[in-house]
Amino acid sequence: MTSTDLRRPTAGVGLLTGFAARRERVRTPLAVVALPVLVGVTGAAMASLYPDAAAREALRSGAADNPAFRLLLGPLGGDTSAAAITTWRVGLFLALVAGILVALTVIRNSRAEEDAGRGELVRAGAVAPTAPMLVAAAVATTVGVALGIVTACATAVVGASAASAVMVGVGYVTVTAAAVGVAAIADQVFATARAAGVAAVTVLAGGYVLRGVGDLVDGFTWLRWVSPVGWVELIDPFGQRRVLPVVAGVTVGVVGVAVAAAVARRRDLGEGLLVRRAGPAGSRRLRGAGALEARVSAPTIAPWVSATAAYCLLLGFLLSSVGDLVPSSGGVTDIVRDLGGGGALAEAVMTAVLGFVGVIAGLAGVAVVVRARADETAGRTEQILATATSRSRLFLSTAAAALGASVAVIVAASVAVAVAHAAGAGTSAVPDIGTVLGAGAVQIPGTLLVVAVGVAAYGCRPRFVAAGWAAVLGDMLLAQFGELFSLPSWVRDLAPHTHVSGMTPGHVGLTAPIVSLVVAAALLGLGWWGFGRRDIVGAGGG
Repeated sequence: MTSTDLRRPTAGVGLLTGFAARRERVRTPLAVVALPVLVGVTGAAMASLYPDAAAREALRSGAADNPAFRLLLGPLGGDTSAAAITTWRVGLFLALVAGILVALTVIRNSRAEEDAGRGELVRAGAVAPTAPMLVAAAVATTVGVALGIVTACATAVVGASAASAVMVGVGYVTVTAAAVGVAAIADQVFATARAAGVAAVTVLAGGYVLRGVGDLVDGFTWLRWVSPVGWVELIDPFGQRRVLPVVAGVTVGVVGVAVAAAVARRRDLGEGLLVRRAGPAGSRRLRGAGALEARVSAPTIAPWVSATAAYCLLLGFLLSSVGDLVPSSGGVTDIVRDLGGGGALAEAVMTAVLGFVGVIAGLAGVAVVVRARADETAGRTEQILATATSRSRLFLSTAAAALGASVAVIVAASVAVAVAHAAGAGTSAVPDIGTVLGAGAVQIPGTLLVVAVGVAAYGCRPRFVAAGWAAVLGDMLLAQFGELFSLPSWVRDLAPHTHVSGMTPGHVGLTAPIVSLVVAAALLGLGWWGFGRRDIVGAGGG
């Protein structure tokens, strides 16, 4: 290849595309399958909860018209079919998840490769400076289109017309196209994959919040037009089926990638537009493996804790008025009480919400394990072990960070709900602070067990850390939806959160938490044993 060929922005694209396809061969199919499965599960649940037109109309005129649901889910239009209610119930949330997945795919195939040193090796060959970014954008766009297709099919299965199902899929393509553009810009602005990922996720999640404000506050509906998630709502697949929001999303994607490619041709390899400041020559605070692990894990843990706490803070303020938010007609009140273990309606809602917080906390813990695996493949673990740090101390520090992250998420969410609810309802708050904190505490043992699966997988074989994601997903499906699918009790009992799901703190016995903690300890011991005997993966390894 001549120097003239290297000036072509697509030089080396074909070869890098093959590398990217191999890199994404496992995680991407799992993501593409997971979202339509959740649509199908939700559709089945909605059909069961609202079996006839009267029940669905009661939902539309009651729960869907209150401020809390407009903020969290958006407005429910005139179409009250099962498919429309399903899309309203999970559509915007899954659109946000799809956007985040695609944004991280861009960063994983571009900036993360530079962080690991592989980008420099690739660029030493016959590869144009713009090729890695173009390949990352192309792969992520393909993932977004695939998500749109399979989600459209899932929406059609739950009862949507062909035109509505297609527009639902187009909505996912819209948000993922915009996410590609946002991630491409973040990839060039920030000098590390972690910072770029946090920036991209913040923009997308912040857009979700702005969309909620636009739906809730009169005079601020224009905020829906500044958010990729807002564009998904504006498409209105079961109503007007607008095209302009689609154009906006695709435009952001195209312009973002074009600008990122132009910057990539001019910036220094391994650097971003924001220049990193040199750190101190030494630090008295990083004297051990534990302190180092806490320092490098903090950027991974902080977004999970802050986002979950903010969400629960909002729900805490709404908890005192939940009786006004959930209509008494159509059996919705009884359903909510069943999900939360009966008792007072506010207490049932609190219990159900903290049950899902337990799932989010598991994801946070596994994310810390995945970061530890990235450190190992980048060669940083070898450098640490070259000092006086033992393998046992390093593994235990990683395990403590992962387990601590999950506990921090649950504690922060519980405190946020308790404080906000007490501030809104005063001393007469029901449930009281102790009950709220107890509802969070009963989630901790099961979450620790789920995270321990990922820690054990990392200790024995780092390439198997995806078992942690599988454990979180399996726990959620069995605990939250196992009864819906009429699964045998012994199958549902495999999930640790099954034993506390839908139960108020006073109804949870000691057996299930103790068993979860014992099994978690055994898994941690297995991981410690494996980490002490296996080879450490060097830079560029897997």
